[in-house]
Amino acid sequence: MKKFFYALALLLPAAAHTAEADPHMRALVTNVVGVTSPEVFAFDELAGGTVIDLGTDSEIRITFYPTCDDVAIRGGQVEIHDDHINIEGKTEILDHVEGNCPGAVTLAESDIINAAVISRAAGILLSPRISLRPVFGISGANADAYDRLLIRDGRETIAEMPVTGRKSVWPAEAADLIDGKAYAVALLGPDVKPHIAKVIASDTAPALLVLRQ
Repeated sequence: MKKFFYALALLLPAAAHTAEADPHMRALVTNVVGVTSPEVFAFDELAGGTVIDLGTDSEIRITFYPTCDDVAIRGGQVEIHDDHINIEGKTEILDHVEGNCPGAVTLAESDIINAAVISRAAGILLSPRISLRPVFGISGANADAYDRLLIRDGRETIAEMPVTGRKSVWPAEAADLIDGKAYAVALLGPDVKPHIAKVIASDTAPALLVLRQ
């Protein structure tokens, strides 16, 4: 058995809007190659006690929230614990990056997609930081139901981005968001109501923001 992360020695203080702010979730899947058992997909979040079998050659990339370690693994069995990850069987560590935690925000269901209105809405007063050129990962039970994402400044839409494989990337041709400015993020899909949040652009925010419903 390999205990890959000695998290008790590496635990970081929980920030208000890091993904670890959800106490039930310990890790984020950011990429899967092949078939896992049980089946998991990019931007699924994993609770403590989750065990994933990669067989002989399937690959998974996981960010472990308590330590912000990001690791890519091929083969074997991965066990997610509250303070570490165990890796068993015939396995290979493909990559390991330290200090790579995403941000996260839980979106609220609403028909209103207006940054000024959102900023006054109950339950959305604490605003996560967002990169000036953000990447979004869509998590949650309805993650596959969304096909586009809007960034709005008041009533003005400043970016409309497709969601592909639960991921949406800031358009290459779009100008950067303005540091310190509030925006509305809205997830849209054909058969679901919009889900929204207020965010604050920051040049020190992590590139990836996980959007939870």
